[in-house]
Amino acid sequence: PLGTEWARGTTAKLDGLKFDTLKGSMNNQMSNLPGTALVLHLIDENIYIDVTFLSWSSGDSGGGFSYERSTED
Repeated sequence: PLGTEWARGTTAKLDGLKFDTLKGSMNNQMSNLPGTALVLHLIDENIYIDVTFLSWSSGDSGGGFSYERSTED
C-alpha cells in the first residue's frame, strides 16, 4: 500500500533492516508469507509495527489474509 514499506524481521532489530514493498520484501513469493516475521513502517507517521501473516490466498476470483500485529512503545 502507498505510504508503507516492509522488511523481514522484527522491531526489536530495526537497525540493519532493508525496507521495500511488501512483494519486494518477500522476493515476489507471496505464498511464503504466512509465518514470516515482518516490520511494517507507516512512513508519514513514522510508526513501526510487527506483523506476522497467519494466512494468505490469492486467485482470479479474489483472495484473503489474516495477520497478528503489535507496535513498539
